Amino acid sequence: DPEYAMIAGGLGADGVLSATEVFTVRPTQGSCVDPNQTPTAEVGCFQRLGANLGMGEGRFGHAAIAIDDGAQIAYIGGFTNPERTEFAQQIELVDRDLNRAEAGTLNTGRGEFSANVLSDGSVILLGGRRGDAALTTSELLRPQRDATRATSRFDGSELPADCDLSEPRYGHNAVTLNGGM
Repeated sequence: DPEYAMIAGGLGADGVLSATEVFTVRPTQGSCVDPNQTPTAEVGCFQRLGANLGMGEGRFGHAAIAIDDGAQIAYIGGFTNPERTEFAQQIELVDRDLNRAEAGTLNTGRGEFSANVLSDGSVILLGGRRGDAALTTSELLRPQRDATRATSRFDGSELPADCDLSEPRYGHNAVTLNGGM
């Protein structure tokens, strides 16, 4: 696939962003963010997608993860204001054709958490923060599939207290190990 990365949201000079860009090496794709550049196989560039293809809600400190073997990207959580006091509750999905859909609601709004896809297609959210408070809680998002087997929405549930992290944390990393842990 000639598109190698999708960038969505973030915090910029003008505040919280909802814009989306893709990095491409496809010359027929059009112009780059820099109008003096054209993507080539040797030197790609970023292209801003139209406003209707951006995130429905600007956010930063969120997770963007590939699901359904890369057929979709889920945008989960994050902050909607620079002070980190308001949170994105809505989960958004973007498919290969850049169609965007709302796909569920988080039980606990959070930012700067880790998100990992588990072997059964569920997504686990670990820790994070709300404002200045670090979290120990985890949430499991279970995919609900439509007729095409693509995820159409997530149903979330807080994990029991005995599944909490041993100490509050945010800004951490987590990986899914080969055994599915």
